[in-house]
Amino acid sequence: MHKVFFAALAFLLASPALAQVASGTPYEQARAALLAKGWKPDVSYGARTGRGEPLYHFPEIWCGPQICRAKWRDSSGAPQAIMLNRGFNKDHTVQ
Repeated sequence: MHKVFFAALAFLLASPALAQVASGTPYEQARAALLAKGWKPDVSYGARTGRGEPLYHFPEIWCGPQICRAKWRDSSGAPQAIMLNRGFNKDHTVQ
């Protein structure tokens, strides 16, 4: 049991964006928590329509068939990424 906990903790510490939110968390909740901690979404990253509007509900997300990636800048301005299980628009969850 302790080995599993420490392995999970080591993974989270190695991935700063994921250290802020738990796996399985709905992205909408994770996003709110990151914003509250001073993180900024990279709104220039996500997919756009032909008119330049964000394709997905959240402009920092780019999705493949099953996995999405959200790009952020942490409170110090360093780029970070969060991998998501694809949902439909607001239903993505943190991997």
